[in-house]
Amino acid sequence: MELLMPGRYRSYGREDDPMQEDLEVAFSGFNNRVRPDQLQKGILAESKNGRLDLNGEWQVRRGINILNAPFATGQDTFRLPNSSEFVAVDPTTTVGILPRVMEGVSIDTDGIVTVVLTDHRFSVGDQVVINGVFRASLPDINGSYTITVASGPNRFKFDSGITGSTGSYTYPPAQGLVTSFTLPFVPITEVLSTQPLSSPAGRSILDASQVVGVRSGTKYSDPNATNDGEYIVISTNLSALVLNLSTNEIFEMRFPTGESVLELSDMLQAFNRLFIFRDSQIALENRTFFNPITIKTISQTASAEVDVETFLVHGLNVGDMIEIRDVTEGTIDPNGQFEITSTTEKTFTYNVAASGTESYTVTGDSKIYPTFTLVANGTFRQPAEIAFGNLEITSGEAVGTVPAEDIVNLKVGNTITIENVGTTSSLELGDEFVISSVNETTNTITFYIQAIDESNINNVVFSKPVSVGLGFMHMPAPEFGVYHQRRLVTPFRSTQETININLPTETTKITQTGRKDEIAVSDILDSDTYDQVFANFRFNAGTADYTVGLHSFSDDKLLVFNRNSIHLAANSGDLRTAQTQLLTNEVGCVARDSIIQVGNNVLFLSDNGVYGANFQDLYNLRGNEVPLSEPINNTIKLINKDLWHKSSGVYFDNRYYLAIPLNEEVITVDANGDVTAQINRAQFNNRIVIYNFLNKQWESVDNVGDSSFEFKKLIVAGDGENRGVYSLSTNGGIHKLDALDQGNDRIITEVAAGTTDPNSLILVPKIEGSMTSRMFTNQTIDRKKWNNFEMQVQSSIDLKSDFFITGITENLDATIDLRQLSSYLNNQLLPEDEDVSIRGRIGNKRAYGFQFKIDRTTGRPRVRSLKVAAAEAFRSTREAT
Repeated sequence: MELLMPGRYRSYGREDDPMQEDLEVAFSGFNNRVRPDQLQKGILAESKNGRLDLNGEWQVRRGINILNAPFATGQDTFRLPNSSEFVAVDPTTTVGILPRVMEGVSIDTDGIVTVVLTDHRFSVGDQVVINGVFRASLPDINGSYTITVASGPNRFKFDSGITGSTGSYTYPPAQGLVTSFTLPFVPITEVLSTQPLSSPAGRSILDASQVVGVRSGTKYSDPNATNDGEYIVISTNLSALVLNLSTNEIFEMRFPTGESVLELSDMLQAFNRLFIFRDSQIALENRTFFNPITIKTISQTASAEVDVETFLVHGLNVGDMIEIRDVTEGTIDPNGQFEITSTTEKTFTYNVAASGTESYTVTGDSKIYPTFTLVANGTFRQPAEIAFGNLEITSGEAVGTVPAEDIVNLKVGNTITIENVGTTSSLELGDEFVISSVNETTNTITFYIQAIDESNINNVVFSKPVSVGLGFMHMPAPEFGVYHQRRLVTPFRSTQETININLPTETTKITQTGRKDEIAVSDILDSDTYDQVFANFRFNAGTADYTVGLHSFSDDKLLVFNRNSIHLAANSGDLRTAQTQLLTNEVGCVARDSIIQVGNNVLFLSDNGVYGANFQDLYNLRGNEVPLSEPINNTIKLINKDLWHKSSGVYFDNRYYLAIPLNEEVITVDANGDVTAQINRAQFNNRIVIYNFLNKQWESVDNVGDSSFEFKKLIVAGDGENRGVYSLSTNGGIHKLDALDQGNDRIITEVAAGTTDPNSLILVPKIEGSMTSRMFTNQTIDRKKWNNFEMQVQSSIDLKSDFFITGITENLDATIDLRQLSSYLNNQLLPEDEDVSIRGRIGNKRAYGFQFKIDRTTGRPRVRSLKVAAAEAFRSTREAT
């Protein structure tokens, strides 16, 4: 439907008013830093939930789709009130802070206790509980206290009431906890569930009566799978949940008994292992990942050894850690976590605590699962010389038996040097070999050698390279780590040692170094061994700076992002010749997970916004003078700086997605016309800003039409059609972005309490797609009469479309209802894949400038071009009287 256009002139005569037209024929991005009348052609003033491709169209984004429902619970579940429930009762209260390991506890003679805890979030008056601190010469201060001084973000104090002592306390790694639960005045009344979990579709789901939320997550690619090998793994405080992206099947990977994951944690796949880093706690690792394997038979015959048979080839090896679940137990329980002692293609054995004879009952749910175990920890026992108990050489492969106390320190990839050739041996003194396999069950290592076959070689002695000075150490209980040049690099903020060796109370003691600007680099292909001299590096030592993130760049360069500076470590192949240099101390990184690399560009979130740095001239780093986010500075200024360290970014489909906690500015106008502005502070990552590398412009600010939806962490994962950007939420939901060809999202925002079917909680909010054009001024500052407009729009291929059209004028300020698209089409929606050119009248509204605002109501409409016509008002040269 077309409306008739007016003539070329508004009126005729000596002072004719010719109509002037201004138009947009393509859009490339948006800019909200400058005034709308300063924007160049093709730049929007606002783009919300939109996408801009090279064809110049603006289109509402595709929908978000839920792939995994959050954790299910029984009918009645004890839980803490969530943040919205706190705010509803008392806007000033503090949300309960979960247990965290302290970094230092000391007492002064006046009884004042000082606690060091990074980013503690406590305030004066908060209640805290101290557990597990001790020292024989100091008084017992474990118990509940009220904070009297909050000395910045990393330190607080309270009065113990015990005077006359001074000194620092110590604590074992699993203790030394601080817990604060500041409940609202009217707590939510619920009881602990006594009902078993009901798993939808027969799947195993974590028990949310104990799970407090997702801690971290990552993607996992099975290198042994030709297909169906892409997974997303999320870690809760109690176990990990695995989602197969090809089949949508879910299973749980459990932690060792008594182990949990606290808030400061991260996950990483490296060395074909899956690591969970736990700040100030021993890291967890899964050494062998596999899909759950169904058990055919399981039995025990007059020994502690359990025999398991599978239907298919299981692919497991001696020394692998596995978990047996859902086998009906007899006199002895065969379920639990065990180490495999022997294998064939379809059988394997493991040992239980007691001997017996039993043929166990299995069902379709009786399966073998991968599991986590602690990484090597405690005092590193550094061998100088090791003697083979026996050495056999067969067909170029040597197999040597090693003492049990030494085998734990030998890893695949280690170089060994022959120190004594033994008897009747073709070995030569000084020969070097690389270990190809290590079997801790049989205490043997293998390596390849060009020598004749020999057997029963005795008295051969070899040495493994030893460190200089302080010696080797195990992984230093980090918060995160990165894979770089066949090595694992982590922050070095704590040391560990074994105490009470060979006693029932033997444990690993974690001690904070007090240095937050130091990193540790592992041995090649060995995540358990770190040299404390050549493999440790400090950056900006002694300054007010600390390491935030690490990024492995090309050409053996490791970028170290500190809070106030950026550094480079190069030549990690030989750590003795490795070099470090300061790249810049003018900018730093605020969010570890915001760091991404695109070609020779590295992007990250800084104090100045999203900053870009690129490698030019043989990979020398040069920082950009202006932040990449300069065009959307008004958005960046609204980020909640108390939470921006949780921002998460990824690169996919030529776009940089950055999830941020964005405050919302609410403007209200009262009956008297007084305008007030209020900032609603974000509680989590609630927005995604998107930069389009093809258009070289910021493309959109995405949100979901439910204020409870959270983008905790973004991950790029999947293969083929499943490849895309996935978002994790604290409650366990896994959502795929840009997944649905519809104008709605399918999401879940809450823990599935009181229902056996979490899918019943799926919400379908509409996508709040909108765009606002630049301000059309017809290149004059005169007031104009805005007369008519025209626009070309098109529906998406599969959906009908409709949207509201609003005109916005400036000086005089007004909003003009230009009706819905459907009102120009005989009140019909625009059909699928149809395009149309509509024309309408504005009504000669007088104003300096004019903008279009389009708000999607149906489908995913595409806007291709806009045009507006106006004539100058008050063209008379005579003075007004």
